[in-house]
Amino acid sequence: MRKNRRLGGLFKCLQEKLPVLGTLVRRRKDIYSDSNCISWKVKEATCFCDCASVVAWNIFYEEIWRIRCEDMIKWEKSNGISRRDKIENKRKKNPKDLKKDRLAKELLSEKGKKKLRQEIKKKEHAEKCRREKLLEEAIEKLIAKGEKPFWYGL
Repeated sequence: MRKNRRLGGLFKCLQEKLPVLGTLVRRRKDIYSDSNCISWKVKEATCFCDCASVVAWNIFYEEIWRIRCEDMIKWEKSNGISRRDKIENKRKKNPKDLKKDRLAKELLSEKGKKKLRQEIKKKEHAEKCRREKLLEEAIEKLIAKGEKPFWYGL
């Protein structure tokens, strides 16, 4: 029942059907003291959709991500995979000679370094946008169509 209430609250929040704190303050002054957002504690809450992304992420984390992580950790423990093993395997796959990297960066001119930094920022921004888009699509499918994302399980 608790899960259904939370999802129902999220649906109402995304549809902007929940009463905002400003309305609640006017209705029940004895219970609600101010109309500042409970999560942000600074700005006035005119719409709960400002907090909808935070709520959506929390529900996504609780209902999907955390459970998947716990299952993965159990599987790794049952197969005897430790954190140290994972780190060693990563080092074997990506051996880096830090001195070579440092020398290559030192040889670049200031313009080259600036260009390299801009390219890295563009790649990071593109990756961030891609992740946000995937998250939005997953939440939209979960809410609107009832479809679960592929990583939820078969």
